[in-house]
Amino acid sequence: MHGRALDLAGQLCGEPEPPLVWSLALAALTRGEWERGREFGERLRARAERDGDQVLWVESDYIRGIAAYWPGRLEEARGHFEAALQRFQPARRRAHVLRFGQDPELIVRPRLAHTLWLLGHDGEADYQRDLALNAASDSTHPYSRAVASVWTAILAMERGRTGEFRRHVQALEPYTGGDAPAQILWAAEAFAGHLDVIEGRTAAGLARAREMRERVVRGQSAAPGVPGVATRLLLEGYAIAAESEAGLTLASEALGMGRGAELWEAEIRRLRATFLAALGAPADEVAAELKRALAVAQRHGAQAFEERIRATLAERCPGHGGAL
Repeated sequence: MHGRALDLAGQLCGEPEPPLVWSLALAALTRGEWERGREFGERLRARAERDGDQVLWVESDYIRGIAAYWPGRLEEARGHFEAALQRFQPARRRAHVLRFGQDPELIVRPRLAHTLWLLGHDGEADYQRDLALNAASDSTHPYSRAVASVWTAILAMERGRTGEFRRHVQALEPYTGGDAPAQILWAAEAFAGHLDVIEGRTAAGLARAREMRERVVRGQSAAPGVPGVATRLLLEGYAIAAESEAGLTLASEALGMGRGAELWEAEIRRLRATFLAALGAPADEVAAELKRALAVAQRHGAQAFEERIRATLAERCPGHGGAL
């Protein structure tokens, strides 16, 4: 349908309206086509510049930020997310919701918080997270409020803050009615499964996480990066449950799946190394995988993951400290 609309606009010698281009960008990003999504974002930026449209400027930076974030270009993503928030005008919040169906402050700030944490800026990540939660508490837009809870939950999960994770998951409950967007329903169920694992209901939790991942990977994802998030959650569940064989199989699959898993490649490789070690692989093989993980973390600028990798190396392969 999107392609047909774009073709029709071309045949009529007209320029497609920004909401259509924005929708095309999200569709491309949902398929994991990062460069295609970025190109649509550039089209939006050019239109914003031409028309002096501040709302469109914000949305174009959001799109370009997402296109950089998922493949791990973290500094680039940070720049776009910060630019979107700098241009955002609260007085035009309603215009964003009417034209593009979301409140950009609640969509961008928690993603910026996660990006900053990955880059090693814990204090700045906390600041952006708190601003997002404060804005969400004042918002009347349910979808955007739910998205803010999703991303603050992901950040808490990454940091291993169980109580904080639980609070954000519970905050999603009012938004999971029958007419809720698919990505919110998916997140609520996947997070509930992860809580099950954390709280000792391991078999049930892993079953829920596997089912949700299967649904979003094999079916049609509802939003960019959803298969990557589902994979990250299930891998963490396997690590917590010491399910090394299942974890190794999933980690190996995740390295070639794309669709948002690229953001976590360094962590996927680190976990793969721990699964290998638990299954009795030689120390050289484990160290080699950690070396690959470190190279990815450094390429992405993901200092948070780099610190974990070095700690895992010291624990699992103490004789290989000089190898990295």
